[in-house]
Amino acid sequence: MISSSVRASTSLMASALTRSHRQLILGATDATMRNFHSPAVKRYKKKKRTEPSMEMAKNMMASYPEMDNTTLVTIAQMDNHDARSEVLRRHIMAVDNVPYPVACQTFSVMA
Repeated sequence: MISSSVRASTSLMASALTRSHRQLILGATDATMRNFHSPAVKRYKKKKRTEPSMEMAKNMMASYPEMDNTTLVTIAQMDNHDARSEVLRRHIMAVDNVPYPVACQTFSVMA
């Protein structure tokens, strides 16, 4: 008959082995495993996802000149060359007090 202390130590080793295997295989700790099953994640998964409406699709910005300044600067800070060029064109408009086509011509001369 196996003593209770041997049985306890065997189950402890098995749980430790299982935990370390899980960390090696999944690259996750117990804390991150719990996060996958948190109430917030469960609510998010149950949440009904809505599809974009036709109005949203038609109002979507298609190019950098159509974007507002905040969005444009954010994209420019991500090292996007086209967004940085558009920011410079708008800066030329503000400093030289000229319309967009003239700012584009000035930009072409500078570049």
